[in-house]
Amino acid sequence: MKWGGMCIYLLLFAITMYFVIRIEKYKKKYDIQTYKEIIAFTEGKSLNEIDKTKEEAKRPYQKGLLASGSAFLIVVIAIVITEIIKYFS
Repeated sequence: MKWGGMCIYLLLFAITMYFVIRIEKYKKKYDIQTYKEIIAFTEGKSLNEIDKTKEEAKRPYQKGLLASGSAFLIVVIAIVITEIIKYFS
């Protein structure tokens, strides 16, 4: 599955990136970043000024946690894929 596996991976990557870019455009357009803001947006509501300020204050550390979590997830996926390749080799 050398080339076939790579093609499947690239197809999934392209589809994922397409939707990630679309979501990020919506988030930027409507200034929604946190989970609470996203939930309010999907329900057709908006946050009051106090809640909005609280959510904006959370963003800096949430971005750090998101980056750390993403890095951890990538390492876990790499280890799993390596073990799968070893098992089938």
